[in-house]
Amino acid sequence: MASLITSFACAGICNLGYNLNMIRIYKNDIIRDGTKIGYIWGNDIYDMSNKKIGYYRANDVYDHEGMKIAYVDGSNIRMVGRATVIKVQENNDRVSGGDYSDVCRAAIRVLLGD
Repeated sequence: MASLITSFACAGICNLGYNLNMIRIYKNDIIRDGTKIGYIWGNDIYDMSNKKIGYYRANDVYDHEGMKIAYVDGSNIRMVGRATVIKVQENNDRVSGGDYSDVCRAAIRVLLGD
């Protein structure tokens, strides 16, 4: 079943000229290197084992335990308790596709990694 999902998802995006290290959103699927790595359900982010790994609300990103781990602050994404800052525009270039908010894209990158 996973290979069918991957093949279907890849058929829709693999020839769009994006870097395979980027994350691509296709409908509610989250895809990296042509492989589905998770999905979006409402404001929740799930991995491929159907485990909720986190969610986003307003401008904030939370892990699966409800701990705030990042937030969008104007044109930056800031990690809680760390000096790490990611530019929203750079993040939107790395997490592309779909019609999702900056905070959703931030949640995907923070929760699923680069």
